[in-house]
Amino acid sequence: MTTYWQLRGQAVVWPGVTKVSLMTAAQVQARRYLADMAAKGNWQRVIQDLNPENHLLDVNQWRPGDASWTTVLHEAAKQGAPLDVVSWLINRGALRSQRDAEGKTPYDVAKLEGHAPELLDLLAPPPSPLSREQIDRLDSLLAKAIDWFFESPFEGQDLRELFRYPPVGVLHEVPGQELWMQAPTFSGGLRVALRRGYLEMLAGYRNFMPDSAVEVRTWGFVITERGITKVYEGFANTPGDSAPSETTVPERTTKVLKWRQISDWWEADVFDATTKKLATTPQVSASIRLNTATNSGRGRRRTPRDWRRPND
Repeated sequence: MTTYWQLRGQAVVWPGVTKVSLMTAAQVQARRYLADMAAKGNWQRVIQDLNPENHLLDVNQWRPGDASWTTVLHEAAKQGAPLDVVSWLINRGALRSQRDAEGKTPYDVAKLEGHAPELLDLLAPPPSPLSREQIDRLDSLLAKAIDWFFESPFEGQDLRELFRYPPVGVLHEVPGQELWMQAPTFSGGLRVALRRGYLEMLAGYRNFMPDSAVEVRTWGFVITERGITKVYEGFANTPGDSAPSETTVPERTTKVLKWRQISDWWEADVFDATTKKLATTPQVSASIRLNTATNSGRGRRRTPRDWRRPND
């Protein structure tokens, strides 16, 4: 048994949707209220609303529709919030390396306001293993890779008005050095991971077909300063109400996945499309981690040797 949730892994969520129309009404209301409370310095309410059980809010988000990208930690830095409040926000996952639209970190904001050295010490971003030039280069290439993933479902729209992509400059501060960005309007997303001087990106989605079939597609990329290399493309499919055919079963395999929804995640059993019974072979995953070789459908995983040749 395997779960589609492996596509996200343990990555921290990046609140990258900026277009209000792509958010639910509940998300917009909760996020605006949090921004209002932070702007008023009502830190007791901010802490209460940022309870880990509240899935509508993220500590690193900004006000919906606000082009300044001011986070709660930026607001705390501007106001010179109590040290215990700032410590709580950081422990909750607020990123000291995250920049607003003017390129300022919370540390920069606090310094401009002339706040005490104790606050500046607390807000000082951890040093990145990458230079500013490396970060800018990888940011540019990562944007191209994410554009490729989003250009089809959001065809004809300005992606920069819809999203703020995960910034490379914060990855070193995130637990596991990975960020997950959920794709709105369809069931999928992408995970970006910082490795030793390069990035890995895993993207994928579930597509629900009219005949109740479900297809899962995944792509893996390695992004270095030299360029972008697609290192994996995977496909898995479960038949719907109609009999399995060439269009619903990947070529050269009869093993597909039978998906079912469990709360807010999915799990699957390996299903033999020929016998319509559970397969007796070991169960495998439809979502591929770049450092594993399991696959339930077609696809090729390049070796580490291939990864070192990003331009071939």
